[in-house]
Amino acid sequence: MDDDSFPPILPISGGAAGSRDLTLTSGDGTKFMAHAARAAKPTGAGMVVIPDVRGLHPYYKELADRFAEIGVDAVALDFFARTAPSEDRSEKFDFMSQVPLTKPDQ
Repeated sequence: MDDDSFPPILPISGGAAGSRDLTLTSGDGTKFMAHAARAAKPTGAGMVVIPDVRGLHPYYKELADRFAEIGVDAVALDFFARTAPSEDRSEKFDFMSQVPLTKPDQ
């Protein structure tokens, strides 16, 4: 998909109560970026959004927001925390240089 792509707009049932960027800490102390979106009218469902190879690209933040709009609380996370600084993951992020540095056990 292009860097300016956005998820499809789903029928909005209750809107999102809000969303925000977070810095979370893993069990080993590594800090990583995430984006949490809360549903205004929660259905009781929750979802973790695992991004593609680009990491926490704006597309995945928007995707989490869209799920919240239909009643599903969602968190999108960045899996490059151990290989790249916590910074913008838009089109300027050189994600391909990070791919070989990631390990399945991290």
